[in-house]
Amino acid sequence: MEIPFKGGKKALNRLHREMLKVHDDPLNMVYYEPMFIFSPFSNAIDVEVEGERFVAEVEVGAVNEFETFERRVSEALIKAHKSFKYVKVEVERLNTQVSLSSDIFPFKLLFYSGRSFQRSARYAMGFSNEDYGPSYVHKGAAMQANINLHVDERSLNLLIDELFGQFDADGSGEFEFEEFRNFYLQLLDGEEAQQKV
Repeated sequence: MEIPFKGGKKALNRLHREMLKVHDDPLNMVYYEPMFIFSPFSNAIDVEVEGERFVAEVEVGAVNEFETFERRVSEALIKAHKSFKYVKVEVERLNTQVSLSSDIFPFKLLFYSGRSFQRSARYAMGFSNEDYGPSYVHKGAAMQANINLHVDERSLNLLIDELFGQFDADGSGEFEFEEFRNFYLQLLDGEEAQQKV
């Protein structure tokens, strides 16, 4: 049985009810690390337009989908001021890079001097602790790196299962830094290693 878990106040109760139905069956749970996390301490976006300052408060919670992230940030901006409906929120999927843009007016992002800077959402969005702008487009840093191995999904799964297992020295099932370093040096560093891939 697969139970979609979207979060919210009723989600744990629903999950509990579903689990009670299968309490004697073997249970296999898969948890996914959230892409973005907004807490009460990191959900504010300070924006300035033509000298006027606004605070957008993003709904608190973990986000596992790009579309949900874009919607939540857009809704928070529009709630702060109706003219922010002209601010487009996008996440570049490959590198998880957030951009906020407007074709109508330049705006500043005040992640350093805004009145809500202490609970800023800057890190969840890939921005640093500084003020940005004025500009029509603001882009955060890429939060994922594409190392461009040119490996299809099937080959990648084989690589993970077989090849990575050879470098998991302690058998923990996790790839610690030293294990990854050995893997990289032996298989990816240099022209000869690149040709193997």
